[in-house]
Amino acid sequence: MLRSASGHGRSVCLMCALLVTLGLAEDWKMAEKMIKEKRPSISLNSLQCRNLEEWSTNRITLKKVA
Repeated sequence: MLRSASGHGRSVCLMCALLVTLGLAEDWKMAEKMIKEKRPSISLNSLQCRNLEEWSTNRITLKKVA
């Protein structure tokens, strides 16, 4: 079944970045796996994966304030 570009991957992409930023996942691949456990039908396209990989490489981590 082909999917239309109706945002399935975009929301997953954003959620992966959010889970990593909040410290709930080690990296975007782990975040994707966590999401897939709850929503098995999700998918990221190759551009979204490349963007997450680049984001991971270039992101600035914030120090937690005690």
